[in-house]
Amino acid sequence: MKSKFTWFGIMVFGATLLGMPAVYAADVQPEPADSAYQEAMDDHIAGLEEIAANREAVIEELVQMWFMDIPGWETEFRSLLNVANDSKLLAILNAESYAEAQAILGGGTPAFYSADSMADPFALGDTDKDFVYTPVKPCRIVDTREVGGKIPSGGSRGFYVYGSGAQMSAQGGNPAGCTSPRGEPRAVHMNIVAVNSEASGFLTVWPIGTSRPLAGILNYFPGSTDPVSNAFTVKTTFAMGLDIGVYAHKTTHVVADVMGYYHEVDQDDFKVTWVVPEQVKLTNTSHNGNFGGYPAMNSWIQSHGCPGYHVCDYTEVSRWMQMKGTSVFTENSWINSPGVFYGAGTGNVGDCRGWLSIANYDVGTIIARSAGKVFPGRHYCYSSFKVACCK
Repeated sequence: MKSKFTWFGIMVFGATLLGMPAVYAADVQPEPADSAYQEAMDDHIAGLEEIAANREAVIEELVQMWFMDIPGWETEFRSLLNVANDSKLLAILNAESYAEAQAILGGGTPAFYSADSMADPFALGDTDKDFVYTPVKPCRIVDTREVGGKIPSGGSRGFYVYGSGAQMSAQGGNPAGCTSPRGEPRAVHMNIVAVNSEASGFLTVWPIGTSRPLAGILNYFPGSTDPVSNAFTVKTTFAMGLDIGVYAHKTTHVVADVMGYYHEVDQDDFKVTWVVPEQVKLTNTSHNGNFGGYPAMNSWIQSHGCPGYHVCDYTEVSRWMQMKGTSVFTENSWINSPGVFYGAGTGNVGDCRGWLSIANYDVGTIIARSAGKVFPGRHYCYSSFKVACCK
């Protein structure tokens, strides 16, 4: 008995035999040269008719075929498929790679994926905004009571916000230094204190080398409210030596501690980590889909050529083929499938009712091979195939 989704074999056969372009109009094809061509054409057109009648199922198939566990990817990819015509959907079903599927969609690449599995770092950050914050253990960077004395009324002084023990000690800071975990920062989160002020006033902190703003960061008052502190974030001056300037409206000591640093985005901040099996193989013996439950299925493969392996699911298989550029699937093979694939089953899988079929008519998921291509397919649980093993 045929699988529920018989159009897979028809489409792959038709497109492969004819070597047709990804998108074409059936009414402009040349006249058939022989009966084999006509038969292939008929099958191909039948495949298009199947897609037209089952667009929702086809789109779901494609989403799972190229699934990537990246936030937002599925929504965007599904939207591109929804507006594609039937010929494009057919061509994408026969695509050898995700890049080919993208090209068929007209270059409508979901913005969350690139060939090296990285997002473009500067699509989400820049050198003056959208920084990455790294908190650190509070570290003393300035204490004018130790070095330099009070900042006089109307006076300013420049400081480093990170550096070696010598740099920090020279401005009254931690003699062991204050380390910025990712090099020179673009901004800093810090706490500043006015101590022993001689009159009511305010402090201003800004990137040194730029115009001092009118805004104050801290108001202070001598007497019972002294000292006064405030935590804030301020941009620093990049690649110019000193990082910040501190202005005192009225004479006061200043103490400052750093609590975290901001850096520009780089590729490592948005790397997509795929869990890809190190090894994929098939069992040495075929079995029908009635394993008596998923644990029994995993147990069975241990003594049939796959010791130390687990049953592959389609996500593992598809990623392994994309990353390795190879396939061990020389024949149709059972795979485990999450409940989101072809609808939910029972237990913790969506195949063959949790690999526990009673009536023998439940439908399970396989990696199907036809005309040199592999794709997810469906087959009745009483069918007998080898099992795909991953580790």
